[in-house]
Amino acid sequence: MNRNASTYLISTFLFSWILWTPSVLEYFGVISFGSEELSNAIYFITIIIGAFGPAFGSFVALRKEKQSFKQHLKKLFSIKGISNLGLFLSVILVVPLIINGSSILFGTLLSLEIPPMPLPNDPWYTPYLLYIPYLLFVSTLGGGQEEIGWRGYLQGELLKKYNPALTSIIIGLFWGFWHTPLWFMLWDGHTFTPYIGFVIMTMSISFVYSYFYQSLEGNLLLMLLFHGSNNASHALLYLFYDDKPASAQSLYWIYVAMNVIAGFIAYLLMKRNQKHKESLQDTV
Repeated sequence: MNRNASTYLISTFLFSWILWTPSVLEYFGVISFGSEELSNAIYFITIIIGAFGPAFGSFVALRKEKQSFKQHLKKLFSIKGISNLGLFLSVILVVPLIINGSSILFGTLLSLEIPPMPLPNDPWYTPYLLYIPYLLFVSTLGGGQEEIGWRGYLQGELLKKYNPALTSIIIGLFWGFWHTPLWFMLWDGHTFTPYIGFVIMTMSISFVYSYFYQSLEGNLLLMLLFHGSNNASHALLYLFYDDKPASAQSLYWIYVAMNVIAGFIAYLLMKRNQKHKESLQDTV
């Protein structure tokens, strides 16, 4: 791993983990905010700002390289990779729903309890009306903005030294580990999630992210939407039992397995693309 990637990772983790420290200290009883309202407000504000850690990491790394962060952000408005915009937009919106839906289908076949969706469902169409604004929120403030760093910066740096598959694994591992403090916050839903399963999931779905980012020629805006779509899909097809500990989240492990399958398919597609590029080079 080169120095630029190391600078990025150190900056990313420090920015996010320092901001998240107050909520972690509260979880362990080291400090108290005096009221649930204040505790929740501090958690909500710091969790959103802290999620910009990957963007901050890319800012620091680019400054160290004497490159423009402003130019980096222009990838958000790039027209590259949009020749098949309709197709890709459909795919990035639908793939997460397919993964979640398949998880619930197999869970139903295995007679597992299926949790109700967290969005209001009375009347029946309300969740679908709320889904789009929720998708836009999580794409910009609830996780999607992470792609400014993970794929937008780190993937390019790692590809200078590693192949696409190993790059995907490394990003997925650090991406999952970066979330660790969220398991030690009173108000965060990650406490219901099996930690090892979550890291396996990020390492697997990282292949899908990498494949899309390469196929979209570095179009960051669509990657933000894909990340947001992954997070927002849980609002329609919920996979967590809010009254059970992480060790009892059987349905989530099915979701992990679906992500492993999706990651393997993306890996095969990346290999096919690589062979195609090599064959074109051989003919030149």
